[in-house]
Amino acid sequence: MEIQNDNQSVTAATTASNPTLASSSSTQCTITGRKSTSTVWEFATKSDDGKHATCKLFNYTCTSSNHSTSTIRHHLIQKHKKYHLLLNTKASSSSTNIRVSEHVKKELHNLCYNAIITDSRTFNDFRKEGMMTIFNRLMPGYTPPHRNQVSAQIKKLYHYHYKLLKQELEEVEQLALTFDFWSDRQANSFLCATGHWIDYEFHYISKIIDFSCFDERHTGINISNYLKAKLISLNIHDKVISITCDGAENMKVACRHLGDNIKRVWCCAHRLHLVITNALGFWFKEKSVDNENRSSSMTRSTTTTSTVISTQDDDLLNMSWSDENNEDSSSSDDNIADVDMSDAADGSADSDNINEAEGAEGAEGDHSTSDQDDDESGDQHAIVDNWSNDVETDLNPIEELILIMNLLKKCRTIATIVKKSSVIAAFVRKEQLLLKTKKMIRIDCKTRWNSTFLLIEATIECKQVLMKLFSEKRSFNLRSEQVNRLITVELNNDEWDFLSSLRFVLNPFYHATKLMSGKNYPSIGLAFHAIHKLKHFCSKDDTYEEKIKQMKKLLLAKLNYYFYDDLEQHEHLENHSYFDPAAHLTLTENEKQRNERYIKDLILNDVYPQQSSTSDGSKASSSSNAISTSSTKSSIQLPQSLSNNHTNPSTYDDFIAACGDDGNIIGESNKERSKRLSVNEELKYFKLAVQEFNLKNKPSTTTAMRFWNIHHTKLPLLSRLARIHLIACGTSVPSESAFSISAHTARKERSRLSSQNLCYSVFLKDKISKQK
Repeated sequence: MEIQNDNQSVTAATTASNPTLASSSSTQCTITGRKSTSTVWEFATKSDDGKHATCKLFNYTCTSSNHSTSTIRHHLIQKHKKYHLLLNTKASSSSTNIRVSEHVKKELHNLCYNAIITDSRTFNDFRKEGMMTIFNRLMPGYTPPHRNQVSAQIKKLYHYHYKLLKQELEEVEQLALTFDFWSDRQANSFLCATGHWIDYEFHYISKIIDFSCFDERHTGINISNYLKAKLISLNIHDKVISITCDGAENMKVACRHLGDNIKRVWCCAHRLHLVITNALGFWFKEKSVDNENRSSSMTRSTTTTSTVISTQDDDLLNMSWSDENNEDSSSSDDNIADVDMSDAADGSADSDNINEAEGAEGAEGDHSTSDQDDDESGDQHAIVDNWSNDVETDLNPIEELILIMNLLKKCRTIATIVKKSSVIAAFVRKEQLLLKTKKMIRIDCKTRWNSTFLLIEATIECKQVLMKLFSEKRSFNLRSEQVNRLITVELNNDEWDFLSSLRFVLNPFYHATKLMSGKNYPSIGLAFHAIHKLKHFCSKDDTYEEKIKQMKKLLLAKLNYYFYDDLEQHEHLENHSYFDPAAHLTLTENEKQRNERYIKDLILNDVYPQQSSTSDGSKASSSSNAISTSSTKSSIQLPQSLSNNHTNPSTYDDFIAACGDDGNIIGESNKERSKRLSVNEELKYFKLAVQEFNLKNKPSTTTAMRFWNIHHTKLPLLSRLARIHLIACGTSVPSESAFSISAHTARKERSRLSSQNLCYSVFLKDKISKQK
């Protein structure tokens, strides 16, 4: 009201001092009441219908629907420097007369855009009262971008970085892909594809090349056509040498239709997941039929959701543990949320003075109501993928499997009780603080076997806490049925021992999964090495107790089934892993010789022809000349070059000379002979170099790249093949990692986030982060 009165007095004074101006204004715009009181109209006039405003200082007309002055005010401030028209803000009235230069404002805006993408913030995060207070203290006069500006800018950034990615991929000779699907709990389906390549300096590069909505049926043909269109758009369809994905049938069909030259690598982490869950019966359920009618065969399940506790324990889940009215019992600490987004609203979205009263109820979105998600559990955006496919659920009546099933049932029940009862949860937290135990007992899920391992590990680590809980259960003032439920899940000494044995057997598998689940380093060699070590671990017949031996036998059978009986997949793993020194610790001599023949065929048949435009073309001189140079850090004693043997002609040389021949293989050209000799020389050097390297270095996530950084100049032929083969991913974890990012980006607090803006944000995240 105070500002309005000031405006009225200014208008009155202007009219009194200049009656001509007053009459002119009245003829152009007949407006009465408070809508004509803004000082903006000293420098502009409004049309008769009130829909347009015209600047008096310059021939400029803009819309002014609903008597809005935002656009014409912005014009007067920017073009005519009428800074007194700047509006006061609630955060800081003292900053009205403080101006921020356009350069600084643009720089701060860009920092805000990057922070929103990098930290998965809401689009209006920096316009909230607390953030505005900080900005006005640090940079008076600066106003962060409006949510509509953010939405418009993210779309521009997406197209900008997409063009940069396309230009970058033009210089890539070959690349490997991983791709997978993710569906949130609202049944929105997304496809993610990641690209992986090694540059000429042997730097491993991994980027999201596509993250988009997929609204069609998930048939193999539809997936193939969609992915092919994306690859053609990036001009990389002919450069793809392998695709790593899960073992679903539609994925197999999609890969077959993408091209004969593209290898499909079945994700090793997915196969290892099936090995463990199916071998040890993590999700087996007892059949309702009698024991004598039970079938020993296992039926594969294709459901993507799971029952965490068997049907006979449904009374636990339905039992009310809310004696303390713990209404937040279904929330998950791991699934923090934040999702609202929409496309740019209109042409005035770039203005800093957008009327925030319009659409203020939605922070970023354009299509869903925020109320509908408030009653959903905190894990509404948990990953739903194909990893629960082929998980066996029918019980094979083996004693160990029954023990495992019943033991896991108790562990899951304990985790559920701790989560649902605030009294028991408070007791557990208190005891954990006293014992300095940090692991939390969390329920596991069907799609990730290592969640079950973490449940087992946390239960064992909290053994003292749980034993005290069981012994003092009657002191918590619980209802009788709750006390009885605690009695049924108490673990006896034999069960504690068996749980420890189960953890011992699963521990190598857990660390193997972590080792092969990388996205920023070559993983296929480490995966091959890890699988062989796991097979050796399960094959060892040492003096462990009988239950451990039986579990190892079950795991070994599934390892052979999923990894070694599939000859095509095993051959792919073997061929690509050969270029990683870690794989040579497990390869047999026969396997090494088989891979050497494979390499010779690739080079002699020119399967991967050298591109003349590539930067390493000048490096590919004679291989033997490169090997004979002494400018290297390696102390390897190289075999004598074959060319040196001709200094003293042998009897065979005299014989060939007498025949007037050059001694070449019949039908072999000099170029082919030179290439064959070069390959042999490089293979000899490579074997010696790997042997020396493995003596000094243990396998790690960096050893493959370190080896080739040392030796690539001496091995021009093999190093080129290494760049091609090591980019194949052992797992589809890079895509899965993108889904974790998307689940966090599309969390519950951002339920209005549009699918398109979610795709833009996930695509940009690794591009923006790597700029810093």
